[in-house]
Amino acid sequence: MPPLLGRWYKTECYLDGRELIYRNGPSDGGRYSANTIIFRARMFVMPFVLLLALLTFLVGSEMFGTAAGWQQ
Repeated sequence: MPPLLGRWYKTECYLDGRELIYRNGPSDGGRYSANTIIFRARMFVMPFVLLLALLTFLVGSEMFGTAAGWQQ
């Protein structure tokens, strides 16, 4: 955990998160590169996004018919 530098808290969170992802690679003693970390985070979220899309389709087709459920 890096020390607090007295910056505005949103700036502090952004810069610390960026440092966690981009300065935690194998060259810095970490285990995974930034691309691997970002890819795994996106893959973790994907089932939830697909579930949300399915629920949106089911609600739209229940309320307005199947044709409306397919429209964007």
